[in-house]
Amino acid sequence: MKRFFFLVLAVLLLLPTIGQASAEEAPQSACTSGGDGTAESPYVLCTDSDLELLRIHPDAHFELGADIHNMGPWNSSFFFSGTLDGLNHTISGFFTTGAMFYSLQANGVIRNLNLGQGVVSDISGTVASLVYNNYGLVDNCSFSGSIGAQYGGGGLVAYNYGEIRNSRTSGSVGGWSAGGIAISNAGVISNSYSDSKVSGVYYAGGVVSTNSGVIQMTEAHGLISRTIYSGTPVGSDSSYYFGGLVAKNNTAGTLDHSYAYGNLYGNDGSKVHYGGLYGSNEGSINESVGYGQYFANDSIAPTAPGNVVVTSIKQDSITLTWDASTDNVGISDYHIVDEGKINGWTSSTTYTATGLEPNTTYHITVTAGDVFNNRSAESIPVTITTETAPEQGPPVFYKGINFNGSAVTVGGNVWLAESVAGVTISSVQRHAGDINLLPSVDNDTNTMLNTAIYANKTININQTLANGGYEIYLWISETNKGHSRTFDVYLEGFRQATYGSIGSMPLNEWRKYGPYKVWLQDGNLNLDLIKINEANGDPTISGMEIYSTDLVPPPQIDTTPPTAPGNLRLVSKTHDSVTVEWDASQDNVGVDSYDVMQDGVVIDQTSDTTTDFSGLSPNTTYSFTVQARDVNGNQSNPSEELLVTTNPVSAPEPIFVKGINFNGSGYFIEDNMWLAEDDASIVSTSTARRYTDNASLQPAVNDSTSMMLNSALFSDDTFSISQQLANGTYQIYLWTIETYLANFRSFDVKMEGAILSDTPIGTMPLNEWRKYGPFTVTVQDGVLDMELVKVFGDPSISGMAIYSVDTE
Repeated sequence: MKRFFFLVLAVLLLLPTIGQASAEEAPQSACTSGGDGTAESPYVLCTDSDLELLRIHPDAHFELGADIHNMGPWNSSFFFSGTLDGLNHTISGFFTTGAMFYSLQANGVIRNLNLGQGVVSDISGTVASLVYNNYGLVDNCSFSGSIGAQYGGGGLVAYNYGEIRNSRTSGSVGGWSAGGIAISNAGVISNSYSDSKVSGVYYAGGVVSTNSGVIQMTEAHGLISRTIYSGTPVGSDSSYYFGGLVAKNNTAGTLDHSYAYGNLYGNDGSKVHYGGLYGSNEGSINESVGYGQYFANDSIAPTAPGNVVVTSIKQDSITLTWDASTDNVGISDYHIVDEGKINGWTSSTTYTATGLEPNTTYHITVTAGDVFNNRSAESIPVTITTETAPEQGPPVFYKGINFNGSAVTVGGNVWLAESVAGVTISSVQRHAGDINLLPSVDNDTNTMLNTAIYANKTININQTLANGGYEIYLWISETNKGHSRTFDVYLEGFRQATYGSIGSMPLNEWRKYGPYKVWLQDGNLNLDLIKINEANGDPTISGMEIYSTDLVPPPQIDTTPPTAPGNLRLVSKTHDSVTVEWDASQDNVGVDSYDVMQDGVVIDQTSDTTTDFSGLSPNTTYSFTVQARDVNGNQSNPSEELLVTTNPVSAPEPIFVKGINFNGSGYFIEDNMWLAEDDASIVSTSTARRYTDNASLQPAVNDSTSMMLNSALFSDDTFSISQQLANGTYQIYLWTIETYLANFRSFDVKMEGAILSDTPIGTMPLNEWRKYGPFTVTVQDGVLDMELVKVFGDPSISGMAIYSVDTE
């Protein structure tokens, strides 16, 4: 049963990875970089260049807004004390010689992040994929790829002193000491899963190589093998430890409800220790088992992969296939290599290398490996040249964008207003002026330069463009303070160093920077203007001019807005929510989304023709309108206004708390069980006389009610009753009879010090009864204090019913 439970846990932990492939195939919504780094408004990272903000602001809050592919080389030498929420997005295709973060500090958090198709290697060091030294929290993170180093390799973390939970690894990990999740653990690893193949010279464990902390509710499924080092490593007379879960569990280590299923492969020896759960244990084991078996070492290498064939060649990728190698114990992986330019791993007989350069020659070989880390000879090299980029001609004007301004004509070309240019921009501030700038320019150009966007950190601009070559010009003006700003230009994640840092100029002057040459392969131009440091002012931009260097005519510019959404109508409402729907707008190129406004403020953007508003106030009137937006950013007129008043909050139904029969027994009255006075937790009753009768009362009642009414308390003066009750608001009903003389008595009802009866009660014909109430009262001291205040005759009471009217 335990094994079945953890297999289910393993499947659940892998669900984000399983769903990842289909998510990558589906179109993703546009990601807009932005935020200010606070917990309420974290920096949104959309591109590989955005990731530099992690290094610039290591104590800020971040989240991924999209998957980031082909991240490329990464320098990990920084300490991170902020938070990074990957929102289950994936960063893939990165190459590093360390880890993504050198140190995650004690208050740092990384969660919901997937690292895929990564290669982390160092021929003379120690490596991991995500964090080198972890003192913080790693939660719901994953890695798939290759980890290899001389000294040590950890699948997710090198050295864990903090907490790793709900995380998973797959691929391969190798080093003198190696662990599927971490090299060593002195913290906590919980609810995690490793499917990594782990190979070590001295230590190898499915989860960690050495454990001095706690590992609980965690599984390892990958195979464990010993690597025979060809040289003479330092400490070669040491012992060797290999375990399905941990290589060595030290004195302070605890293994709790954790399991290992992978087999172990190696060679025997007096100093070699293998175990399905651990190689060596000096610590605590609780409900933890290793199911793997040990197989003696094999030194026979696989045959070399044969018949390597290229099945696809593009400008930026190639696809290879080959005949499977053979081996006496089975093939575990294939390694595809080209002198450091390509470094790929796969378990299948096909592989696609991406992120390549156009018109570039690659010399590729493939080797096969088995479970004992025996590697085949290289395949016969294959020489491949990627396709040549399309022929380029003289630059052709493609598009001009006037940021924060209207359409203008600059240099004989019609520029678009930012609002219709189909551009997405990070969070910025806006400026408009009316200054005659130098050098002197025509009116339209001067108008364009007098409008701008700016930000105190980074401006990120994304523009959808057809793949191909472009030249970009940036127009900047200075209307605040001379030489007050300097910033760097990044295109497609790379700093443009040709013209150096830009932006510094005298007051009321302008500059045109460029051309910046760029080749697009993903249909999107990414421009970042990055502030160098706090002393260098705010990045700003007035205009961007785009020229195509391909022999392709620019597309027609669409400026036709959609029709206004029709028949905006109410679908349903409650006291705190409203659902509305509308008829779809029409557009010549297609409606992309609808901006839904509440009281004039956009609070939702949807591609549907219905939306919900929540968190509203009861009995309040709200105004709703909708505007349509097409794929080119053209916006329709607003729909007709819809006014909706939310429902009032309904009063709660009173809940029966207690009924008390004074001077009598317990009975069912009005379908509720009443208590005898002696059982009712009455704190005190002032001096009163007691009365019992069997009079036939009017109006007629059932026997239980008649017996309740025929027992009573009365006094010839005012008397009081105190009843224990929890603090809260109640409705009280009082039952009285008259069996002495008609219209003999009259008294007021006083509760918690206040007269609650509008007129005195108790006056009625002989042998009749009355139920008075409800009297609403709030108890604040745990006791209900009631007085029956004499007007004339003797105040009397037979029963009291108590109902709670609190809403919680």
